[in-house]
Amino acid sequence: NAGNNFTITGNYIGGSTPSAGGSAFTIGGSVANKYVGIYVSNDSTVTTTASTIQSNTIANLNIKSNSSAATLTGPPAFHGIWVAGSGDVNVGGNSASNGNTVGSTTTAGSITVAFAQNSGGMIGGISCSNSGTVLIKNNTVSGITTTGTAAVNGGINAIWSIGSGTVTISNNTIGGTLANSIYANAGSTATTSANTAGIFNAGTPTSLTISGNTISNITSAAASATINGISTSGGTTVNISANTVNALSGSGSGSGSGPGAKSPILNGI
Repeated sequence: NAGNNFTITGNYIGGSTPSAGGSAFTIGGSVANKYVGIYVSNDSTVTTTASTIQSNTIANLNIKSNSSAATLTGPPAFHGIWVAGSGDVNVGGNSASNGNTVGSTTTAGSITVAFAQNSGGMIGGISCSNSGTVLIKNNTVSGITTTGTAAVNGGINAIWSIGSGTVTISNNTIGGTLANSIYANAGSTATTSANTAGIFNAGTPTSLTISGNTISNITSAAASATINGISTSGGTTVNISANTVNALSGSGSGSGSGPGAKSPILNGI
């Protein structure tokens, strides 16, 4: 359905009791499960009023999937919040109280995605494939874990964009003070590459601003992995400034030679 000017605010998604409490909401089975907490697809031809996604909490989820989707629009096994379409959207806002929380700042593995059956793939915390003006501001992405096996790895992009319009990613907290807050491939001994990032832009936006974000405590146990604080591969006008990146770590032990063959590779920006 075409639309815009959506307001999604104050919701709790996950758990088994109010406020995403109790035991984890669980999705099992040996199939390619794909879960999106909040999905909005805006249509710029309907109205120019931006949609708003604010003050929501997505937490306390346990998802098992054999999906191998590794692209944002695949879609992969999990997106906490995914904004698509062509209309403008604000994910969070200018006030700290407007921010959304994907995961938890106090509970490791509040959102856990278990990859199985030789699948492996990527997951996203807050994801954007929108071609309009997108603001992602004052959100928290923390307490997210992917688990793997001897044959399976699964990476995490805490904020993931392939947007082609004006994209602003600012004042977000990714990871925080919780040890292994963004923890990819826990328990995995697979030798395949699986990359993980705090902020990952794979799009070609006309304008990209990444500023004032705090990124910390990102870990990957993949045997061959690149862990990026901030990574971008495109954009007409790009401004990356005043971000804080620390405590990136890898516990895997790759083998071989050449780029990406030995682990870990750690890149702040």
